[in-house]
Amino acid sequence: MHSSLPSSSRPRRRHGMTLIELLVVMAIIAVLMGLTALVLPSGNSRSLTTAVDQIQGWGLIAKQRAVRDKAPRGLRLIPDPTDANKFRELQYVEQPEDFVLAGFGGSTGGVSNSIEIPSKALPGTQNTARLQTSIVPGQIETGDFLVISTNGVDQWFRITGVANPAGPVSLTFTPNYTGTPRDATFGRIVRNPKPLVGEETLKLPKSIF
Repeated sequence: MHSSLPSSSRPRRRHGMTLIELLVVMAIIAVLMGLTALVLPSGNSRSLTTAVDQIQGWGLIAKQRAVRDKAPRGLRLIPDPTDANKFRELQYVEQPEDFVLAGFGGSTGGVSNSIEIPSKALPGTQNTARLQTSIVPGQIETGDFLVISTNGVDQWFRITGVANPAGPVSLTFTPNYTGTPRDATFGRIVRNPKPLVGEETLKLPKSIF
């Protein structure tokens, strides 16, 4: 059944972050900076101090960008490919805006940005969906989350596969959806943090390794 949302009931696009969200981002950055000394390998103490100072400076830049852009910004530690317990590089990341879905149903009639979750013969076996749109590579990826809201209650599903980006996009997800698609009132895809475009990775001093 078609279950498009009336325009008045669709959440408005977010244009920034709340103060609480900014404080949470800053707190996470502070915790990461505090843990850095624990994950860095042992080495010359002066070089180690310099590395920690560098990371604190990068963290401050990420915090300033979050405040400036009114959007989540942060740092990601990149594990060494030869030793997952060591980190030689970091990168700035951003949290993309949610991909808001226009409607839900077993069949939405091809409404743009709507999502179809076909009914299965056995209850609780729905783990595929069709998104009625085209996407650019990387816009929706494995590891992102499909969020289905029914009467204000969110259910989260990790996307395990994305196919046919030219549309309609085929998604697989886990765990299985146990609800009834026509009862869903709102949906979105929460995308994982992505590296900031055009930013090079941040390299720690070689002298600490």
